[in-house]
Amino acid sequence: MSLSSGSVTESTPRFPWDSEASLPTGANRSASGVRVAPADAGTADVRCLAVRGGRFEVGPRARLTSGRRPEGRSQPRAVTARGFRGAALHTAELVVESVRRIMRSGSDPKPDNYFQNAREEVLPFIPVDATRALEVGCGEGHFGARLKARGVREVWGVEVAEDAARRASDRLERVLVGDIGRLIQALPAGYFDVVVFNDVLEHLVDPYDVLARIPICLNQKGVVVSSIPNIRFLPTFYELLAHKEWEYEESGILDRTHLRFFTVTSIPRMYERLGYEVLRHEGINPIEHLPRRYRLANTLLRGRLSDMRFTQFATVARPIRHMAGDA
Repeated sequence: MSLSSGSVTESTPRFPWDSEASLPTGANRSASGVRVAPADAGTADVRCLAVRGGRFEVGPRARLTSGRRPEGRSQPRAVTARGFRGAALHTAELVVESVRRIMRSGSDPKPDNYFQNAREEVLPFIPVDATRALEVGCGEGHFGARLKARGVREVWGVEVAEDAARRASDRLERVLVGDIGRLIQALPAGYFDVVVFNDVLEHLVDPYDVLARIPICLNQKGVVVSSIPNIRFLPTFYELLAHKEWEYEESGILDRTHLRFFTVTSIPRMYERLGYEVLRHEGINPIEHLPRRYRLANTLLRGRLSDMRFTQFATVARPIRHMAGDA
């Protein structure tokens, strides 16, 4: 199904909800991705993992059946597949645990404005001379529209939610629907000045793989710009430290679909290990009125708690191979 002329739709097979006990207990790590091996089918590489519209979605070729949560069930059930005949599902241990966490939290829809945030605070991190941009997790395209208003001539988007992508296609030049890990090869090589991840990397099963491969879409001067939630955000940290609370929510730092968590130091370290040079790394969306006890503690600790006032960190990073090519 095409969203608009020039757009690409990427569909994924779906698992039905069943019982959590049917989730795999064995784990098999594979550098090429999670593998699903039904007894009567060939091995299928699975790189897409998402909850959308009450359904758990994975894989391009896993031959899985489709279904929604039964009406009236308070908890979603785990995933099963047609034709397994008792064969085990071989998945990476990390993915299994992430899936269990998502299912226990439920699959309630996101707030109405979840896909409509224009993210004005990220605009200053976009290179002023950028003319072609790709936004991964573009939602309904409001941030991309802001980019075009400030001079970016061409903005593409990638979005897993079909309804949001359909709306984004009215604002952006092209919208690809699906998981970015599987769509990188469908993007033009050496084309974009900037690739933007606005609070997206923490939702991915393997953000490191995506960041390692996304430079192929950048031109020689291209950069990656990301906004990533801060797990040491003061209210979140206080709830954990003082009240032993770690309650997932529909959105925010503890969004129930977050699979990865980052801090002020782990974000630049991630980029550097993946072959990037971090050009800029700053906190955004700070708490306006800080508690007196926090200010006192931060003073006594010589500013070591300063990162806790920021909701997210914005980072601009450039692949080192691009820099070598300029030299």
